[in-house]
Amino acid sequence: MKRFFIVSAFALCQGIYAQSQGAIYFDEEWNIIKDKKKASFYRETTQQGDYYLIKDYYINGTLQMEGKASDKTPNQEVFEGKVTWYYPDGKVSMVSNFSKGAQVGEHKSYQEDGRISQDFIYKNYAVFSGKSYGYENDYQNNTITEYKDGDVVKMTTYGKSLQGIRFEEIYAGGDPYTASEVKYYDENGKYIGSQKINKDGLYTGINVKYYASPMKVSCIENFSGQSTTYDMPTESKCYYGNGKLKKTYKSHGKTATEVVYDESGKKIGSLEYRYDKEMDMMTPYNGEKIEIDLYEKTKKIISILTYKNGKGLEGKYFDQEGELQNQYFYDDEGGAKEIWSFGNGGKQVLTYRDGLPYNGSVIEGGAQSTYKDGLLMETREVNMEGKPTYEKKYDESKDIYEVKIYSDGKLKYYYTTNNRYDEDAYFSAEITPFDDKGKPMSKIVIKDGKIEKGVLKLKSYVDAETVEYSKKGKWYVKRTYVEKELVKEERFKSDGDYSDYFEIYEIMLRTE
Repeated sequence: MKRFFIVSAFALCQGIYAQSQGAIYFDEEWNIIKDKKKASFYRETTQQGDYYLIKDYYINGTLQMEGKASDKTPNQEVFEGKVTWYYPDGKVSMVSNFSKGAQVGEHKSYQEDGRISQDFIYKNYAVFSGKSYGYENDYQNNTITEYKDGDVVKMTTYGKSLQGIRFEEIYAGGDPYTASEVKYYDENGKYIGSQKINKDGLYTGINVKYYASPMKVSCIENFSGQSTTYDMPTESKCYYGNGKLKKTYKSHGKTATEVVYDESGKKIGSLEYRYDKEMDMMTPYNGEKIEIDLYEKTKKIISILTYKNGKGLEGKYFDQEGELQNQYFYDDEGGAKEIWSFGNGGKQVLTYRDGLPYNGSVIEGGAQSTYKDGLLMETREVNMEGKPTYEKKYDESKDIYEVKIYSDGKLKYYYTTNNRYDEDAYFSAEITPFDDKGKPMSKIVIKDGKIEKGVLKLKSYVDAETVEYSKKGKWYVKRTYVEKELVKEERFKSDGDYSDYFEIYEIMLRTE
């Protein structure tokens, strides 16, 4: 089973070289620095017999950590006994006990408001038993997670009281990610039912969804009857925050019916499903499929898709405020034939030909694009704050695209290219990068997806990773860094068969 390691981050990463006299200063990341004016913390160490009393302080003199250690070597302190960490306001952040550097006995950590978040008893550094706590906010309910010998055995999510509305996840089947049973309770603490997964991986029993803050029943899904697929209930009922029905679903063997209601209980749409043998699932057949946010207590429609005899006719998509944003019209094969966009600039229309954009303009997800006779003429994208992130404009006189890529609203890259789509392989361009002050830096040359000149640094899709591309003589070089530390270097000979793994796509420049 999966072990949950609760690591005393401070104990591991704050180990700094300390002499018996004088203070040592650190920056905000606990790197030793000599300039006191740039320091965020400082440390004082005093020898007491066979041990060192280590005290770390915030730069304003407030105690940040205190404890004894037999070894004060950087990153290798061997703590002994109780060690306590503090928040900047002086409240206790964490208390742990150590024996020869390993956590043993009682461990407690606290939120800044003083509420406990972890209450464990360690047998050794990795094996512990006890509870961790999460507290209600606008997005989640209260939680208590119980551990035994490092394994999660139970997690309870609840409202105001452990005897009231709640659900209990029991982990007893050897799988640390999937509960062997979940028990559900209503607003009065009355048992509703439970859900299990059988030996075939199919859900059995019921599943209950809840609103947060305050916790209320959102949906009750019944998986007890015969269902054609593992993820579709045989019957379900969803509710608004006022208790009125929001949506119902009921299976009738190889057909099913879905009905959606407004907050007053009035029916606003229905959809017939039919079983698709090839796909082994229920698929929309006739009516309107209204996607409504099941985690919002009020009516919040996401989309409305209209079907006739199993084919999509029309799709409407709405923004966060419930305003119609895009309306799609489909041909007999299910491909888009026309898109209407609605925004501050009024209605815009984009027509399709042979399944591809042909003439007009469209606004989708913060991007506005314009096409002429099947050719992309211009596209502009902005982020949630309205800052530009990407611009691509066709220069008819030169038969090329001018491209600008931004980071936090500032120009980061400029180049021209013949690529119509930024996902295309064999991307070629002479790229001018810009620093944070808008000053152009040394050019980068990409030819057919391979770097030929300069150094290109890109953020990876993996958190904290940066990938650097360059060419050294006959070698293409790819280096991967994690938080500025080189963790991997790969080389590929330029006169050999080129590896796709080294290719640079235009879309990779837009990972900022």
